Amino acid sequence: MSTTESKQYIWFPLDRRRKEIRVLDLHAGVGQSALRGQLRHVFLDGSSKPEYETISYAWEDTALVDNCLLGDESMPIPASAGSALRCMRSSVKTRTLWIDCICIDQTNDHEKGHQVGLMADIFQNSRQTLAYLGDVDEVTAQRATIGFLVISTAWLNSEGTHAQVEDRKIENWSALRQTIDLEAIKAIIMKPYFT
Repeated sequence: MSTTESKQYIWFPLDRRRKEIRVLDLHAGVGQSALRGQLRHVFLDGSSKPEYETISYAWEDTALVDNCLLGDESMPIPASAGSALRCMRSSVKTRTLWIDCICIDQTNDHEKGHQVGLMADIFQNSRQTLAYLGDVDEVTAQRATIGFLVISTAWLNSEGTHAQVEDRKIENWSALRQTIDLEAIKAIIMKPYFT
């Protein structure tokens, strides 16, 4: 076997009697370099809770066109998951993540059903959830973020009570529109994550 080839990942079963999940220790990397890491089994029902972060993303096309190297074994993953992991990985240290397409054996319907039943626990026990909205250039992302902040601040400062959320209206909307980049906001909200 050449050094560019690797074996297909072999799954080790989870203990379905307990709240056992897998987490991905994703090794440091930058840019489009290969995704490398290790899968580790942890229990959510033990006295010491595992430290990990969850990733929320849109699967988009389910074709398995990217790869994550787990030791010397390869796991095919969707392109959107590869992009999410490259965006979320650290450039200097290993980051422990939970992402469904890697941490759940997608070829095992019994395991998928069991893990879907644990989904609320998986997300509630994580340190934080990282939302990957999709690929977008840095300038567009910054302009959209500023626009969202301006709009949300204007809405929060508008007339009305919290009990009457639907009655709130942003004053001077036409002037406000001139200060934000609506195309950048549209580029974000039209991503598959929101559709």
